[in-house]
Amino acid sequence: EPVYFGLRYTNSKGIKKWVNLRNPIALEVDNITKPIKLELSVKFYVPANILKDYPIKKAFLTQIKTDIENGRLIISDETYEILRFLALLAQAEHGAYFKQISYVTPPDFRLERELIQEHKTIESMSKLDALDEVLRFASSLSGYGNHDYAVKNGTISISPNTCQYSVGN
Repeated sequence: EPVYFGLRYTNSKGIKKWVNLRNPIALEVDNITKPIKLELSVKFYVPANILKDYPIKKAFLTQIKTDIENGRLIISDETYEILRFLALLAQAEHGAYFKQISYVTPPDFRLERELIQEHKTIESMSKLDALDEVLRFASSLSGYGNHDYAVKNGTISISPNTCQYSVGN
């Protein structure tokens, strides 16, 4: 399962690039004179039912949270779906509701009171069961596993099921 992950960095032109771990970092990074920030990211997204080990599931969860906060993972406009998914996410991370939870939400989210109520309805669910539900739910969302790459005159968007080229983006 570690093959699902990779290291990324932002090069001097502001483009995110994957590090080829078979090569020394000095050969991979184009401007090694400055400190660089490497981030562990999911490189190969797989269906949730394939993930078996708890640490791997938690790493996918971390990536899902980042994708939500950055707007890359699109949750339906259906209010119930949004609330259910975010409540499951909180349950997977924190367990039962308590007042100091800091919820992961998409940009411009304004339903915190409703989210708290939804979280309270699932507080008897185990963290592991909630984690499995979050991963299943997330793998069905638009944007799950998408990687966009800037290329000359456009963008290539790669997802687990498709590869698309857009001109002029």
